[in-house]
Amino acid sequence: MHPLELLNNYLNDFLCMPLVLKTCQYVVRYVKSDDRIKLPLPLQISATLLSIIYFEGVLPSMDVRYTTDLLDLVAYAAGLLFFIGVEGFEKKVVK
Repeated sequence: MHPLELLNNYLNDFLCMPLVLKTCQYVVRYVKSDDRIKLPLPLQISATLLSIIYFEGVLPSMDVRYTTDLLDLVAYAAGLLFFIGVEGFEKKVVK
């Protein structure tokens, strides 16, 4: 598979979890007025699994425009690992 084809097909899936999780973290920090809050690892994993189930399981069964692809699952997981590597977790968790 050509590198540009990989970027075209999987970059959105890779970036999905870092963007969603970072947005959620910003919202929680704003609501709680605490810039030190980190999302707990179980929440990060749960959000990723729910995204995978919805985008790779539910949507493809409802509309032919959506397809299930094993590499999409890998891209979601890689995005989660990227977020964990950049942000870390559980220094101060949401209570």
